[in-house]
Amino acid sequence: MKVISWNLAYWKPAHFKSRENRCRQWTHLLALEPDIVLLQECRPTDFERCASKSAQEEYSVFGAARPKGGACSAILARKALRPTQDADPDSWLDLFGDYVSRVRLHHPTIGEVRVASVHAIAQEVKFPTVTDADHTRIKRTGCKRAWHNDLAAHALRGWAEGAEFLIGGDWNTARAFDLLYDKRWPNAGHEFFEVTKCWGWCESLRKFHDGEIQTYFDRNPSAYELDHLFTSERLHQQLKKCDALTDSIMREVSDHAPIVADFKLGKIGAPSNRFSDWSAETVTITKPTVPPAVGDKKA
Repeated sequence: MKVISWNLAYWKPAHFKSRENRCRQWTHLLALEPDIVLLQECRPTDFERCASKSAQEEYSVFGAARPKGGACSAILARKALRPTQDADPDSWLDLFGDYVSRVRLHHPTIGEVRVASVHAIAQEVKFPTVTDADHTRIKRTGCKRAWHNDLAAHALRGWAEGAEFLIGGDWNTARAFDLLYDKRWPNAGHEFFEVTKCWGWCESLRKFHDGEIQTYFDRNPSAYELDHLFTSERLHQQLKKCDALTDSIMREVSDHAPIVADFKLGKIGAPSNRFSDWSAETVTITKPTVPPAVGDKKA
């Protein structure tokens, strides 16, 4: 089973949000033959416009951007997994609106899996319904207030507890931040992952990389790993490969690298071995010929 988490950079002030580039993103994504995809800064309607008819027959996409919002978090999953939108109300998760998308699906081997795609903006929480007592309880030691990634993690903790889960996305935090911001927020980067580890959240990239790797492309050469995929212990045990695809093609289409995780749970849907032995070094995706867009010319 192949799982991908990827921020498509729609809100980045660059060419990434152009209609042509968005179709390139979907072409690259589907070429990897994923079973489940956690997307951020995504326009779900692009799937219908850019994907082939066969892909649309094989996958369902969940997520809807707010009016005039442009993009949102979304989840793409094979229909064979019987995915359904998780709309159970939650006082904190509801605050995130379209920045968090949740789905429940049914894997033939392990049963129900809860999946969440998260985009946690890099800001302190200012929602009035999050009280001072809430901030004190969930904030990291070196921070005066809770940040959006703290609130998202704590909200999803209860939702995922006791279940098999995949929770990932652009969390906008990294251990490497402690080198830059240690005086402002001492040890805040490391503490985020120490807390989630205590909950039983397993960090997929750490199984194969002792140190953080680059998932965010910026002029700063530092290896900022802003994107993270967490799983339940049972899924972590079945994880056989996890890496970030940082080749030149991926750098052209987004400012984030897709995280690709491969689990020893069998292929879902139509069998294919095109990328059965993928790795960050060996997967090469050629530039596709993008067909003319169908529909109106609005972004």
